[in-house]
Amino acid sequence: MSPKLVTTTEEIDAYFQGIKTDTPRKITIGEYSTLILSDTAVVFAGFDVFARTKDGKVIETPARFTFVITKGDQGWRIIPSVKTCDSCCRAATPLRVGL
Repeated sequence: MSPKLVTTTEEIDAYFQGIKTDTPRKITIGEYSTLILSDTAVVFAGFDVFARTKDGKVIETPARFTFVITKGDQGWRIIPSVKTCDSCCRAATPLRVGL
């Protein structure tokens, strides 16, 4: 997770270049929910576990995710999303999706 808000194309490229380290990596999606907003927009929210390998050891980080996909001329695309580390509050806060 980046400690800095990244918004420009260059910053986003630099952020994703960082995932070339600590490989192999894996994301396992757990419980999730969807909310269909329209024929062209869907919200997904749920829990996942992000695993990476560092110095030969697997490090797992539980997290939450929320993202929206929209359908346009080029098909379905993910628009900017939210992912948060979830190591201390998962049991205390239930998953809720809705308006």
